[in-house]
Amino acid sequence: MLLLSWITCLAGGCAAPAVIEDDSPDNFCPDVYVRVSSIAFSLSVDAEGNPVEPGNLFPSGSEQIICTFWLTDDLCCTTVTVAWFMEGEIISQWARDGFEIRIPTSVVLSNLPSGFVKGNYEVKVYLNTEEKISCEFSIY
Repeated sequence: MLLLSWITCLAGGCAAPAVIEDDSPDNFCPDVYVRVSSIAFSLSVDAEGNPVEPGNLFPSGSEQIICTFWLTDDLCCTTVTVAWFMEGEIISQWARDGFEIRIPTSVVLSNLPSGFVKGNYEVKVYLNTEEKISCEFSIY
C-alpha cells in the first residue's frame, strides 16, 4: 500500500505545499488605525501617569506644565511628536519612536528661571507627520 502511494506520487507528481501570498504592501503599518483619544494638561501626574488636577490655566511661576495624552492602542512603527507653541511660534518639540510610548504618555515643558511667559499656548500631537490632536492652555 505504501509502495502504491509512493508510485502514485512519482507518476502524478507531488504537489508543493500551498503558499498563501500576502498581497499587502511591504510598508503597511498597523499604526494607521491608532488615534489620540484624549489630551490633558496638569502640573503633576500620579504614580500611574494620570494628570493630577488637570486644567488649562496655569500660573507663570509653575515649575513645569505636563501634557498627558492617551492613544487608542500601542504603536510599533510610528514616530510620535509633541510640539509646544506659544502665540503660534514653536518653543519646544519632543519625539519618540512608537515602541517607546506608553499609555498614557506625559511630556514635560520645563519653566525658565524667569518664569513662563504669560499668554496662550498650544500643543499638537503628531503620529509621523499627521497632526492627530491639538489643545490650548494659558499662562497667567
